[in-house]
Amino acid sequence: MPLVKAQCTNCGGTLEVDNTKDAAICPYCNTPYIVDQAINKFNVSNANINIQGANINVSGHLDADTMFENWLVTKDERLKNDFLYYYATDPRKEYFTIWTDNGFLNPNIDPDKAEEIINRCLIGPRYASYRDEMLAKISKMRKTKKQDRIILAVIIAVLVALSIAALLGYQIL
Repeated sequence: MPLVKAQCTNCGGTLEVDNTKDAAICPYCNTPYIVDQAINKFNVSNANINIQGANINVSGHLDADTMFENWLVTKDERLKNDFLYYYATDPRKEYFTIWTDNGFLNPNIDPDKAEEIINRCLIGPRYASYRDEMLAKISKMRKTKKQDRIILAVIIAVLVALSIAALLGYQIL
């Protein structure tokens, strides 16, 4: 089984494929693709082109916007790592701090801080639907945290009342 480099025709993820197969499924975005097309896409993306004496090397990785958006859709750890590697100075890298490693919103993050990061990283119409979805999740997180604080306050009040009653010698239950 000879493995050759290829690039997913949907998400642009770099693949190693068996060139004797007709089709496969991308491990990044789970999209089926035709192997020959993926190989051709990789070869074109990574080509060295000589134009009037200028040697241009096309790097083969996605632009920052596409890679970031693909991660927003898939929450694939490999895309996140690629983004952080290729675009280490991109301010959107801060967005990853509000997520856990398995792609869930970090329950320990301060909702105000998370909202700040979302509004700073998800700018413009391209990210509007993601921003709205995330702000709705943050709003839900705020409500849950508020409910948790109320429940905790009630539990503490009951425990204090029981402790006072016990100190005063009342028999409870």
